[in-house]
Amino acid sequence: MTPQQAAEILASGVPTSEAKLIQYVAAKAFLSVAKSSDLGLSPANQKYVDILSPEAKQHILYGDSPTQGGHLYPGNPGKTVFPQSWSADKVVHTVGDIATSPDTKWFAQTGTGGTYTNAGRPARWVAWEEREGVRVRVVYEPASGKIVTAFPDNNPTPPALKPIKK
Repeated sequence: MTPQQAAEILASGVPTSEAKLIQYVAAKAFLSVAKSSDLGLSPANQKYVDILSPEAKQHILYGDSPTQGGHLYPGNPGKTVFPQSWSADKVVHTVGDIATSPDTKWFAQTGTGGTYTNAGRPARWVAWEEREGVRVRVVYEPASGKIVTAFPDNNPTPPALKPIKK
């Protein structure tokens, strides 16, 4: 996302759908990070944007236990890992880029495409997108506005999943 794209998203007004809300929140976060570039951040760190909660970042990169998460190379046993050449910042940025891209195709992992399931639990949306030759699965919870997990996944998108309408 560029500063111009973020400004255009914010200028478009109040989000009218959940997908637009995701983009709006990400744009606000992006511009907040961009403004902090005057605070002495190095150029290397300015090229990546981080929209993940500390819990999601811990889970995705290092795991919560040896069997839950941990996809930063070399990763936890039995887990798919991001390329060795990818830094933690690059993984986090890639996940955020997928989550905020208007071109990302979201599917209902739980529920029917709304914020909550029929049972009243927070729904989860899932997307598979490719970045730099790596197919990444991202799971998002619209009720909390947070990324739940993300990891490399070359498996095909299950045909039974219902697409989320933007």
